Amino acid sequence: MWKRNLLSALLLLGAGIGGGIATAAPVINEIHFNPPENPVRQEFIEIYNPGPDAVDLNGWRLSSAVNFVFSGPTPLPVGSFVLVSEDPATMSATFGVSALGPWQGKLSSDGETVRLRDTTDAVIDEADYKVGFPWPVTANGGGPSIELINPALDNGLGSSWRASDSKPTPGTANSVFATNTAPAIRKVSHSPKTPTSGEDITISARVTDPDGVASVALQYQLVTPGNYIPSRLPHPIVSRRIPAALTDPETPLIENPDYNDPANWITLSMLDNDGIFCVEIPAQAHRTLLRYRITVEDDLGLTARVPYPDDAALNFACFIYDGVPDYNDHPSSDLTTLPVYQVVTRDADWRDCYAWNPAEQINQGQGHADRHFYNWTGTFVYNGVVYDNIRYRLRGANGRYQRSGKRSMRFRFNDGNYIQAHRQDGTPFGQKWRTLSTGKGFENRGTLTYSLNEALNMYLWNKIGLPAQNTLWTHLRVVDSAEEAPDQWRGDFWGLQYVVETY
Repeated sequence: MWKRNLLSALLLLGAGIGGGIATAAPVINEIHFNPPENPVRQEFIEIYNPGPDAVDLNGWRLSSAVNFVFSGPTPLPVGSFVLVSEDPATMSATFGVSALGPWQGKLSSDGETVRLRDTTDAVIDEADYKVGFPWPVTANGGGPSIELINPALDNGLGSSWRASDSKPTPGTANSVFATNTAPAIRKVSHSPKTPTSGEDITISARVTDPDGVASVALQYQLVTPGNYIPSRLPHPIVSRRIPAALTDPETPLIENPDYNDPANWITLSMLDNDGIFCVEIPAQAHRTLLRYRITVEDDLGLTARVPYPDDAALNFACFIYDGVPDYNDHPSSDLTTLPVYQVVTRDADWRDCYAWNPAEQINQGQGHADRHFYNWTGTFVYNGVVYDNIRYRLRGANGRYQRSGKRSMRFRFNDGNYIQAHRQDGTPFGQKWRTLSTGKGFENRGTLTYSLNEALNMYLWNKIGLPAQNTLWTHLRVVDSAEEAPDQWRGDFWGLQYVVETY
């Protein structure tokens, strides 16, 4: 390791980048794939030459996600950068830098492959970026780019990249640059994927570090039915307003000290099996949420914990579940003909959100930002996938609090962990959804339409060639108490819901 740091110091003096490590060819060093304002064309790719030789990119090209040919002399001395962008004029106006371009194609916000090819069309470097662990999350529309921590790292690994500090750094040293890095953590998983109450659970992760891995530790938290631990606490409703959200529905919620209380986490050592570190957790009870996170340390004392700090999911999770029970003489086989959505949350939060008590209802008319505020947190489970620490609220304006039964809802998922929804026939939608909108699915102001009017409208518009949202029906369950099905009025079964595609 000392040799690597010495070489970095030499290149710091000679190349001016602050510790680049000698490799054999230019590398894709920074990618800005989803700027915060879509109409502002700020996407760019930065190429860096760490040495040891200068390169002329004349005749080279970028391929796959975007296509661009370097035509004419394009010298790239050791320690220097070249930028290729979708719009060089925007780069000059917004970042004050010169860039080549424009390119053909686009950088997808869901993940894409970028390749750098030389004059023989050989792939010299490749970055197959994604959104969500182990890749940075906040770079997806939050403002930052993704930056390579060190040009000597494998830029095909998400752990080799981090989101830039607040804003991109085109044409200069990466803000996240480090001469040494914490161990790379990837392929975190649990088995079985959807455990039942009779099954032990194995959690595993691939951990590597050239300096050696000193320790890998699992922390896990058990959330039993009726004892939900939210990661954030709701803002209080005062005089039908959310005081902290009067002007900005994006105001962060209050951190819940119980979530990070060490007393609520159990720590176990994970054992190495040829780079795969594993640990087994004993079987847990039906309807239990198992949260977990992993901390690693290398032989030089550098540590990292995943999920990474920019990931609002905060932890990985699985849900121990033995299946949907019968309900009111309806067999489980009937209830599961529709997709099953499950929400795990505090009973008090769910009731406050529903606001059957008029004193707890939020101003709902047009112009009130409060009604757009996702003020409550929970866990959403669908198709065997756990979306933890999501936020929810009611939706609608004048009809939001109509009557005392079910409400129409909107769930908001975390960046990097959008929900993969499916059509009624089970085929997945082409894009994941940031929000999920449900409708109560019964009468609309006294008319017994059961949302068929909305669904038929959408269907007919699509039939005549006018794009409209798909609609579907689902079975909603809410785990907010210890008892699953004490009677037909209480328990997890929350009824059938109408769902509108997020577009």
